[in-house]
Amino acid sequence: MAIIHNTEAYLIKQIDLPEVDRLGVFYTKNYGKQTLLLKGIKKPNSKLQYRLYDWGKSEIEFIMGRNTSRLIAIKDLDSYSDLYLDLKSTALMGVIFELLDQLTDENHTDIQVFECIEQYIELVKKHSNQYQVLIGWLLTRLLYTLGYGINLSHCVITGVTKSKDFGISIRAGGLVVSALKSDFEDYIAVGSTLIYTLRQWQKGIWLEVEDFPWTIVQYHLHWYRLTSNSLNLIK
Repeated sequence: MAIIHNTEAYLIKQIDLPEVDRLGVFYTKNYGKQTLLLKGIKKPNSKLQYRLYDWGKSEIEFIMGRNTSRLIAIKDLDSYSDLYLDLKSTALMGVIFELLDQLTDENHTDIQVFECIEQYIELVKKHSNQYQVLIGWLLTRLLYTLGYGINLSHCVITGVTKSKDFGISIRAGGLVVSALKSDFEDYIAVGSTLIYTLRQWQKGIWLEVEDFPWTIVQYHLHWYRLTSNSLNLIK
């Protein structure tokens, strides 16, 4: 008898299939990223199509098959319909799921990633007018959680832990002393306050910051080869 798995999940995207089926790509709380068959969802009488919301939070039940896992039940927990009344909030929601899809593999399980999604959505509700800071927080927190975060404790080249003139190079992987800035085309001069803020962001702590250097986001996207159509709507 097949085992039914139950978990909370966010729907990252749907993939169209011939005839009446689709695939749904979910990030689940207990089983990580799962691609599930949405059997018959395009049929006019399908109950699934009225319960599935892209980027929405649901409680789902699914069965893992040898080749394809299948969604068998879904309960809507929050469609976040209030956020989709505003283009900027909608785009900010899209960013996290586009990045999540690129940065995680099938069956990747990390409850901290799930919690990062929940926290980010709450931040979007409160701070959508600070989109640059929100995206900076998201990239910093998500990459750190996934093990890709930059080193903010010392110069990654010399090992120096204290300097009045630190900068950040995403290509180098973290802090770089200013004496080496000519070696890195993506060098960004940063002060101690911003370094502290980025360290807190890595831990998931929200701190606001004035004059956040957007180039940090741009270089992250460049060096990690990440794309986001949603981000283009709010830049």
